Amino acid sequence: MNRTAVRRFLACSILFIAASAFAQRPLRMAGDAGNCAAVTLSCDAVANGVLESGDCTNSEGKRYDVYFLNMPADRDVEVSIRSAATGGLTNPALFVDAPSGAAQVPPSVGSGSAAVVAFRTIAAGTWSVAVSSDDAFAQGAYVLTVTCRARSAGGLECVQQELLCGNVAYGRISPESCIFNNVTRGYESWRIYGRAGDAFTLKMTSFDFQPVMGVYDNSGLLQSSIAANSYTSNLTFIVQKTGWYYVLATSTVNGEIGDYTLELSCFNSGCLQPVLTQPIGDIRAPIGSSPSLDLKVSYAGPLTVSLYEDLSTVTTGSSTHLDLPAVTTAPHAYHVQLSTPCGSSESNTFLVMPDRRPKLRSVRH
Repeated sequence: MNRTAVRRFLACSILFIAASAFAQRPLRMAGDAGNCAAVTLSCDAVANGVLESGDCTNSEGKRYDVYFLNMPADRDVEVSIRSAATGGLTNPALFVDAPSGAAQVPPSVGSGSAAVVAFRTIAAGTWSVAVSSDDAFAQGAYVLTVTCRARSAGGLECVQQELLCGNVAYGRISPESCIFNNVTRGYESWRIYGRAGDAFTLKMTSFDFQPVMGVYDNSGLLQSSIAANSYTSNLTFIVQKTGWYYVLATSTVNGEIGDYTLELSCFNSGCLQPVLTQPIGDIRAPIGSSPSLDLKVSYAGPLTVSLYEDLSTVTTGSSTHLDLPAVTTAPHAYHVQLSTPCGSSESNTFLVMPDRRPKLRSVRH
C-alpha cells in the first residue's frame, strides 16, 4: 500500500445512518489524518484497544483506530471487533480496505455489541482496518481479533460472512460473488447462529438492484424467502431449532450487481469465536490446596471450557471459573481450550507449582 493510499485510508471513517433510511456504503471522509498512528498485526492476533480522546476523528465526530494487517497469500481471513467486558465501546463498527490494486471490497459491519468481516487473499499484502463506533464521540475499550485459515474454493468475494443481533451490514454483489447453480445470479451468504424461539427480523435494501433474500438451515433447505418491494425486502423468521442458519442476499434478475444493506434484529442469537483477553500466569499455591482460576474471555454463544494437561482432558464445563486439581510436590503444565459453535481457541501453557518460597517472619522489638 503506497503512502497516498495510506493517507486516504487514514482519513476514512464509518458512517452508519438510521436504520429507517437507506444506508449507503460507509463513506471515506476528506481531510488530513496523516498523524494517526497505525498498529501492525498478523494472522491469529488479538489486540486490546481503546477509542479515546486524541484518536483520529472525522468531521462527524466519530473516532477511529487504524490497524495494518500483513496477510500471506491464499488465506481466508476473519476480523472481529467486540466490546470489552468493562468500559466497552458502544456499537462498534468495522471497515476493511484491500491493498492498493486489489479488486476485493469486503463488507463493512456495525452496530450491536460486535462485528465480524471476512475476506480472501490472493497475494501477500497489507490490508487496512478501521475500528470505530456508530455513536458520535464514542469512547471505550474493545478487542480486535484476526484469524486466518487456508483459502477455500470460490470467487474472490465468495466468502462466508457472519451477522450478530443488531448488526447493520454493507455488502455488494459483484462478478466475483458466489453464483447459484445453473444461473448467472450472484449472492452473498451471511450466517447466523440462531437459538430456538428467537425471531430474526431482516431488512435488505438496495438502490442498485431489486433485492431478494432467503433463509436456509444448515442442511441447505429453504426455510423462508421474500422478494423486494420498492427496493426493500423485509423478512421475519422464527427459529424452530438451535443451530446455524444462512441468509443468502441476492437480486431478482440474473447478472445484476451493486451495493446493498442488510440489517438483523434479534434477541439472544449470534455467536463469536472465544478469545482469551488476558494470558494466564503461573500459579503458586501450598501443597494439597486446590487453587481456582477466573478466565477473562470474550465470546458470544454457548461456551465450552476444557482444561488440559498435555493431551489429557482434566475437566470440561461451561463456566469461566475453574477449580484446578490439588497442588502436588511437582509442577504441572496446563492449558485451556475455549469453544463455541463459531470456533475454538487455546490459552497459553501455564504452570501450577508448589509454593516453596520461604515465609517472612515478623520481628518483634
